[in-house]
Amino acid sequence: MKIITLPILLACGASPKTASLYVDPINRYVDEYAVTTHVRLSHFLSQVLHESIRLTATVENLSYSAEALVRTWPSRFYAGSEVKYDWVEKRKDPETGKTLNVLQPRQGKPAGMYARQPEKIANYVYANRLGNGTEESGDGWKYRGRGPIQNTGKTKYIRYKKLFGIDYVNHPEYMQRPDDGMHTSFQFWADMNLNVIADKDNVELTTRKVNGGINGLADRTKLLAICKSALRPIFYESDKVA
Repeated sequence: MKIITLPILLACGASPKTASLYVDPINRYVDEYAVTTHVRLSHFLSQVLHESIRLTATVENLSYSAEALVRTWPSRFYAGSEVKYDWVEKRKDPETGKTLNVLQPRQGKPAGMYARQPEKIANYVYANRLGNGTEESGDGWKYRGRGPIQNTGKTKYIRYKKLFGIDYVNHPEYMQRPDDGMHTSFQFWADMNLNVIADKDNVELTTRKVNGGINGLADRTKLLAICKSALRPIFYESDKVA
């Protein structure tokens, strides 16, 4: 079912440099994943356009400054370039009754030691979660965000390999191809039950499911309004595609 045309995708905000690569993949999967109402397609496109920087970024950019690291992962990084220590109350001495304090390394890492080192950043912030191994395993970098919706973590790469028979585990770069990237983005949308959430037409709720927080909410909100306007002619007669 052909829903999206190149002019419409451009009107939604996609980059003229890459938009033509994604028209066919969107049309190929939009019906299969039931993203076929005005509100669902508007939310889907606005989210992938934000995550992929208007469909120009096929892989996550982790070249953060020290300030950006602290802002983005405040529980994982603190300002400075050296390890900091804090006095921590440990226990009371049973003989004297005095509280014993010890110096312990501060939780997190000094941002200055990681700034502008994307591989090192990825291996630290994505270690031991999302199906990834330790920081030393390199999984964080290998399975960093890819595709229009920036699928992240080894668990997703394994799932998509099983579903589609394409070896994203040993060849994660395959997810950067337009068709693979869009297919896995639609699958992410389905796995997260985002059609139901999009039906509520609440950009913050949708963003929290996609992003895990509300990073970039202002831009996502702006893109949603743009997509709704650009897509309206398609759905004017009825909210359901005929």
